[in-house]
Amino acid sequence: MAVPANDIVNIKTTYDIIFTTGSTGTIGKIVINFGPGTGAISPELIERSNIGSGSLTNIATVLGSTMTYTVDNPVSVVAGTTIRLEIGQIFNSDITSISSVTVTTKTSSDTIIDGPTDSLGFQLKQIAGPEIESNSITTEKIASSTITDSDIKPQTVTGNKIAP
Repeated sequence: MAVPANDIVNIKTTYDIIFTTGSTGTIGKIVINFGPGTGAISPELIERSNIGSGSLTNIATVLGSTMTYTVDNPVSVVAGTTIRLEIGQIFNSDITSISSVTVTTKTSSDTIIDGPTDSLGFQLKQIAGPEIESNSITTEKIASSTITDSDIKPQTVTGNKIAP
């Protein structure tokens, strides 16, 4: 299961990667593939459960990001163990279709133990007018010269919407 802390497109968030091992094996690496548009420049491991300490590396491509958690001192993990990695500093895709994450467990020598296994799909959403609270966007929050005529759809800002 992959659970983003925030389900809005194009936003930096934290993901919980939670899976249950299907086989007993000495896990040396956990490879996590995020789909197109999802990426991270410097992902951070925030928390881990039921797996030893280790390090996180990331390779970003146009096809998404592949993060590898490498266990410092691999030990045998029995089938049915639930493992959780909480990873921060991930940018959600700009695509609103259903997304998923693929997880593969490997030995230190890259032999596959389990996977690749797709997470359940999750929906990212685009914020639209009705989701924005009234008066939440104010002059102080908009940098000077960031909104120009080309950013505004014709006939959407009329006299009654312009404050004196």
